[in-house]
Amino acid sequence: YQSSNNDYPILIFLHGAGSRGNGTTDLGKIKKNGPPSYIESGHNMQFTVNGKSESFIVISPQLRSSYGSWPAFYVDLVIEHVKKTYRVDEDRIYLTGLSLGGGACWTYASYQESYAKKVAAMVPIAGHQSYNSSKVCNVAQNNVSVWAHHGDADGSTPLKYSQDWVNGINNCSSDKLADLTIYPGAGHSGAWERAYKTGHEYNDPSIYEWLLLQKRGKATVWTTPDPEPENQAPVAKAGADVSLELPDEDQVVLNGSSSFDPDGNITS
Repeated sequence: YQSSNNDYPILIFLHGAGSRGNGTTDLGKIKKNGPPSYIESGHNMQFTVNGKSESFIVISPQLRSSYGSWPAFYVDLVIEHVKKTYRVDEDRIYLTGLSLGGGACWTYASYQESYAKKVAAMVPIAGHQSYNSSKVCNVAQNNVSVWAHHGDADGSTPLKYSQDWVNGINNCSSDKLADLTIYPGAGHSGAWERAYKTGHEYNDPSIYEWLLLQKRGKATVWTTPDPEPENQAPVAKAGADVSLELPDEDQVVLNGSSSFDPDGNITS
C-alpha cells in the first residue's frame, strides 16, 4: 500500500453480538472469528484471481456494547470514513458479517438505494435479521451480488432468514443475483467457521476469491450446474443359454463380449 498509488478493494467485516465492546481496550474481541482471526494468525489477505494477485484492505469496526444491533447509519459512517481515509476502489467495496453482523449486511444493503449503490457484493453468514419484503428489492435493483451461508442445524438463527432474503432478492430480478450455501449438520458458529476458510476446504472459489471478482453495478448472475447424472450399472450378457448333460459334458465357455455399460465403458 505504501509503495504504490493503487486503489484497493475494501472488505468490511461486521462481527457478531459477542464481540461488541468499547472500541478501545475491547478491540481484541474482534479477533476471535472471521478475517480478523486469520490476520491475527499472519494471513496477508492476498489472493490470486484470474492469474492476478490482489490484496484486501480489511476493516473490522467494533459495535459499542450499548447497541443491540448494527444500525444501517452506523455501517454507512464506517464506509464513508474508509472512503475518505484510504485509497479505495469504490467499485469494489464489500460487506461481510456473521450472526448479528450478517444481519447487518441484509439491513444495510436493503435499507435504501443510496446505501445499496455503495456496495459491490456481500457475504452474510448466519445473518440474524428477519426478512423485510418491503426493502429487499433495493438489493437486486442496485445489482448487489450476494453469497449467503448458513448451517442447517443452526439453533440460534433460523435458516429460513437466509432463505427468505435470497429468494426475495432473486424474485426482484429476472436474473439470479443471490445464492445460498447450506452446510449440512453445521450449527450457528459452524457456518462461519466453514465459510471464512481462506482455502478451498468447503468452497471453491473461496468467498475472498469470489468477492474480488465482483464490481459495483455488475452483479454476478448465479447459475446452478446441471446435476451429475446417476450412474447406471453395466449390463452383463453371457450369450445364449447352454445346457450340459452330466457326466459326459462338464465344461462350457461363456462369451461376455455383448455386455455393455449404458453410460460408460466396461474396463474388466
